[in-house]
Amino acid sequence: MRVYRYDRKYMDSKGLLGYWKKRFGILLLFAAVFCVVFAGKNWKGQKDSLTKQQAETELTLSEEQKTQVQKYLTDRDLYKQQSAYNQKALYMKIDPEQKYTGALRYGFDQGADGFGYGEAVTQIVNLFKSEEAAAYLESQLAEQVSMDTEGSRVSELITFDTSTGQVLVIYVTAPDQEILDVLLHATDQYLMQNIYPAVVQARGQFRCYMLQTYQSVARDTALRDTQAANINLESTYAMQKETDYDALGKNEKKYVKQYCKLSAEERPQIGEPLAVKPVSDGIQYKTVVKQALMGLLAGILTGLVGLALCFAWTGYIWTARNLKESFHIPFAWNMPKEEKQMHLLFHFRNLTGKESGTLCLLEMGVVPAETSEAMCHKIADETKLTVYRVQEAAVYEEKQAGQCITEADAILICLPAGKITYGALEHTLENIAVYEEKVLGAILLQE
Repeated sequence: MRVYRYDRKYMDSKGLLGYWKKRFGILLLFAAVFCVVFAGKNWKGQKDSLTKQQAETELTLSEEQKTQVQKYLTDRDLYKQQSAYNQKALYMKIDPEQKYTGALRYGFDQGADGFGYGEAVTQIVNLFKSEEAAAYLESQLAEQVSMDTEGSRVSELITFDTSTGQVLVIYVTAPDQEILDVLLHATDQYLMQNIYPAVVQARGQFRCYMLQTYQSVARDTALRDTQAANINLESTYAMQKETDYDALGKNEKKYVKQYCKLSAEERPQIGEPLAVKPVSDGIQYKTVVKQALMGLLAGILTGLVGLALCFAWTGYIWTARNLKESFHIPFAWNMPKEEKQMHLLFHFRNLTGKESGTLCLLEMGVVPAETSEAMCHKIADETKLTVYRVQEAAVYEEKQAGQCITEADAILICLPAGKITYGALEHTLENIAVYEEKVLGAILLQE
């Protein structure tokens, strides 16, 4: 005895697509709602921001707030300066284990009467410490070594020794041999071409000449300690800056943010009223449109996922494959697509062993009368079988309907796609269990 019972809910992509098509209006509703929500939220956010900006046209500070802001900005500047120094200064790039050092020794011959050696040397050293000298050395490095000299602090690499009598010693330190060679040559060239003639003109005639030059590579523990101190100092400033900022109130933070946006020339004295420039000229409708499109996409995706979950939960039958896989009914057809593949007479003979007889078309759900009548006539014409139509609900209430099923040689279940659940079909099969031997198959009417 064949038993057709609900085994498992089988769902295929065709069934899900059909379910989505039937509920296309719900997808549109999801898309419209999400579109309005996303766009409205963005529009309202922009409007509130503009209203808030217009209300805060000027920022002021109390004396206490002024002190806190001043402290934060001071520590912030110290941190930025120290950080820039540690990253760019050539002094911080020297390896303490391999420091390159060079020395230039110059002698002087006393010239006219009244020539003061000490004053001349002092003037030479002062001229060498000028910004012009540092700029010349940096230009030579940029030209010959192809390096970025901004913030390199080349002047820190040059030191002077005037304690050896009528001799001037210039020490040059560098991170590598190439830079050392360039600095030694540039230092000698600048002294002989720029500084020496200026001092002669101011002090009277005297002669300056090179006595000796030498280079060495050595380890420098003091340099290592100084570099470590500079790195620690940067960390200290960073921590202090963060602590100061955390201590600021909401108004002070707004003041600081607006103050830092201004250039050095535009910045007022700390504590003076600060005008707030609007971030935007108005509502950016391009952004609103973008958010609307995002909402549209989000709504469609949410609708698809939600309907897929409903499809899985409710379990409507959409395809003949659902029937065959879930209830193990051997024959099921999607009508009218698979009409030519039915071969009903062949299956009728195999089931009953007869060449002719009666076929009961058991209709579940709402099947249009014209569709049902047309299908009955078509089956009857093609198979020469006698075909009866019986509503599934009438089987339990009308004696004549029950008699039709009893007298029929075979039963063909007919149900509309997407209107009957797995549970409803299982219930029907349980109610006609006594006729299960007569069940020929099922027809799924596709709209």
